[in-house]
Amino acid sequence: MSYLLLALTTYSFLGLRAFIIYLIFYIMINLLFFIILQILINETLNQRIIFISQLKILTTFKNH
Repeated sequence: MSYLLLALTTYSFLGLRAFIIYLIFYIMINLLFFIILQILINETLNQRIIFISQLKILTTFKNH
């Protein structure tokens, strides 16, 4: 996130272009992380996670 702020402080076209590139990569990385997390949770638990509080299911181990 500091790269985004640093790019904006230059007040130039190059800084704005760097800001947009960094922002696009930041959004893509975050979206991919949460999509992968959702896929892993669905495959292991066969249920959909809607709220962040439901992630505690991953830390509880069930003995079958």
